[in-house]
Amino acid sequence: MSRPHPSHVGGNTLNTEQIHAEILRFEGVHPCIYQVYDLLECLPKDCEAVKLQLRDQIVCIEGTPLINYANF
Repeated sequence: MSRPHPSHVGGNTLNTEQIHAEILRFEGVHPCIYQVYDLLECLPKDCEAVKLQLRDQIVCIEGTPLINYANF
């Protein structure tokens, strides 16, 4: 007899826990991300290229979930 996949035990409890963990992670880093955006505004005008590169990296961090949704 085969056992159900752990994510299916208890009505997708694993999915719910992982989603909750991702929400907590995002809420935890979100204020720090806004502080970085504010700091970028303090850089001199001649640093526009660096500011753009840093913004791009921040966007990547914001959009990188800890959960791999492809596994669900």
